Amino acid sequence: MAWYCPTAETHSDTSTPTSSGRKGKKMKITKRQLRRIIREAVGYYSDEDMPEAWHAGYDDALNGDDPLSVDPDYEDGYEAGVVDSQKAIVRNAERGYK
Repeated sequence: MAWYCPTAETHSDTSTPTSSGRKGKKMKITKRQLRRIIREAVGYYSDEDMPEAWHAGYDDALNGDDPLSVDPDYEDGYEAGVVDSQKAIVRNAERGYK
């Protein structure tokens, strides 16, 4: 089941685009993504306090390895590692690095 992100909603009686530039579109997020957003927002974990499984997942994603566990902390770390590695690829491309 996907949840709707209320910040991405617009009223049907207006044609004002959302902050992402899409008119009348709703952004779907998964329960896991919602939990991660909430954890980050309330400061559930600092980087040093992240569970060992989270760090293992993060490192596996940065190394390009396939996910090895179904532990929610591992999956959250893996997802964060994928996002960070994609950001690094884009940043390096913008700078002209290969």
